[in-house]
Amino acid sequence: GREGCVTDTTVSTIRSEDGRFVQAVDVSAFISSSSFPGGGTSSTKNFTTLDASGSTSQAAAVAEAIEAGAQCLLFDEDLSAINFMTKDARMRALVPTDPITPYLDRVRNLAEVHGISSILVVGGIGEYLRLADAVVLMENWIPRDVTAQVTSILPKDIELTIQSPPAAYFTPRTIQPTPPVGKVVARTRTSLQFGDNNELSLLAVDQLVEIGQTRAIAAALIALNSEPHPQQTFSQILDILDAALDNSLDFLSRAHGGITGDLVRPRRLEIAAAFNRLRTARFYQASS
Repeated sequence: GREGCVTDTTVSTIRSEDGRFVQAVDVSAFISSSSFPGGGTSSTKNFTTLDASGSTSQAAAVAEAIEAGAQCLLFDEDLSAINFMTKDARMRALVPTDPITPYLDRVRNLAEVHGISSILVVGGIGEYLRLADAVVLMENWIPRDVTAQVTSILPKDIELTIQSPPAAYFTPRTIQPTPPVGKVVARTRTSLQFGDNNELSLLAVDQLVEIGQTRAIAAALIALNSEPHPQQTFSQILDILDAALDNSLDFLSRAHGGITGDLVRPRRLEIAAAFNRLRTARFYQASS
């Protein structure tokens, strides 16, 4: 059993998601050019693809989560693209023109410039130990703070070559409403239908816990696609939606055809994650 549990509405999981749809996302903080596998044809400052690779999908997930208001990002080494997470000194020497700037090079910048914390579950990527503010070791299912031991435990000859790229910047986006044509229904906790022949998978949205949230997300997608949002960024649109949800879920029920009493409040992070995976969505960068 747990002796304590911490909750935070601004924490988001970040994972690799091969084949994901990505639209108008600024991934240039991590990807320097679009000449890599992943199907994208646009600049990485305004990146769109129907079939993202593992690394590009994870780069997009970071940018999207920050745009949606995440203040802490959760990574699991087993669910991450290794070439997005790290690059050792030998690989940097062998492939100096690699377009990918690994998260390893950005993690301190995100914390110190943007105020974005990172929590990583790792078993093989030891490079992060030298950068961590705190290191917790799970031993026989018991957590131990080993932060003070890290410096003395790591061999002195371990090389950690971290580049110092310019500060990360993520271009804000806005949306053009595209109302669904046909039925909108939440089928399971991890899937919904948004119009005819438009199935939306939320399998990678780990923090959804029950189908009532998915129903509410379906209703939120209808609401967000029902009217224009002039001069508003996607983040500002989410602010307005969040304030409305703080008051009541009834407006979502009305958007979905009437008050049913079976909706559960989703976080803005999951609503944004669903919108970002919706292939009929129309994003464009607010600065363009």
